[in-house]
Amino acid sequence: MSGANPRRSLFNREYGFELAGFERAIIREEDVGFVAKVDRRYRYFRLSPSPFLKCYDTLYIVERGIDLPHKGAFIKVTKYDEKYVRSGKDLIKVKVVREWKFADFSNYLNEKPIFNFDDLWMFLRQMFRSARNIDLESILSSIAVYLGSSPPHDVLRGGLLGIAIVRKANWPAFKRVFDYLIPKEFQKEKAPYYYGYQYKFVDPYLEPIDPNEVCIDYINPPEPTYFHIPQPIVNVDTNPVNKFESLFKDYGGGIAGYMLHYLHLQPKIENYQALNKMMDEITQELRRVDGDVVLPPDFTFLERISKAIARLNLRERVKKDDIDFMGTVWLECYKESLKLCKKSLPLSKYYSLGKDERVIYTLIKDLATNDRVEKRVIVEEGAKIFGDEFYVERLLENLIKKGYLYEPKIGVLEIVDRSQILF
Repeated sequence: MSGANPRRSLFNREYGFELAGFERAIIREEDVGFVAKVDRRYRYFRLSPSPFLKCYDTLYIVERGIDLPHKGAFIKVTKYDEKYVRSGKDLIKVKVVREWKFADFSNYLNEKPIFNFDDLWMFLRQMFRSARNIDLESILSSIAVYLGSSPPHDVLRGGLLGIAIVRKANWPAFKRVFDYLIPKEFQKEKAPYYYGYQYKFVDPYLEPIDPNEVCIDYINPPEPTYFHIPQPIVNVDTNPVNKFESLFKDYGGGIAGYMLHYLHLQPKIENYQALNKMMDEITQELRRVDGDVVLPPDFTFLERISKAIARLNLRERVKKDDIDFMGTVWLECYKESLKLCKKSLPLSKYYSLGKDERVIYTLIKDLATNDRVEKRVIVEEGAKIFGDEFYVERLLENLIKKGYLYEPKIGVLEIVDRSQILF
């Protein structure tokens, strides 16, 4: 995993340009924020404009008979009395809470951060001079998309898996993405959003299980592994680290605030027809691989990547242009990555169904109407066969990854049968 992060902590941000948009919006209001430093014995708490900023000095004491909010809750104190209480030799002003309510956090996401995608692009552009055999913008796009991550979708955990084929001489420059642009709080296994890398090895058991979103870059993996975004960083020329390191140090906090903001966005896909059309075009390209595969994609990649692009552009909706653009970039990076990999295995090793997966797939075909069925029905009926609903959900997750199913909306499964294209 990544080493020590030389960039300062999110908690030590000093300048306005380093704040997420929602943090700046919350700071402008009184008695609104995330609950911090709860003391249940003495019934007090403090508020913070963000889980990643220091809390305000104001002390809130909750009256008896009123529920004490739990740590991390986003609330607004609506009624209170001010009074002075003694703390040692000092008198301090406190607010005695008579009423509070949960606040709508989504409203505060309308405030945009100071930094945006253009700034991130400029940072990434400083790393590279030129590229051969591939458009440099495609490489930069693949790195930016990885940073965008992807929100969870029903049974599937959020995040993105990258395959980075990196020349040894380019590694010091590429590693600065982790060292300076990704906040160190997001490189801890207990973080809600996790970013890390595995250099020259692949071990899913080392990936953290707590975060809602996990982004792992497999750097020069020794064997084929499932992935979402290819990053062929071999036929490129990077700038010396000392040419851009001071920029990353001084202004990386602005990118951190931008990341913190967009990671709270949950983009939705409304045009699944465009998504499936692009996916079919991509699977036709996969079919042209000569029977073997060196880079087996997880078939949730296009949906995840499209949402990552919407996030990077601070949008709550995925546009058709996001899907078309990323389909083109993905294929270019994939084809270039194929040239750089040597080890290959039969395609059927990754996309053929296991015995239990085939049972569930047959069950879905039997119960589906017009190729659609409620997931709840499959989980219940599958549990009668296997005795474990959780196991059935894992089988469904595998079918989605392998491209046999997709979810046009939460709770609904639709048969794709891309296997007929692949085999």
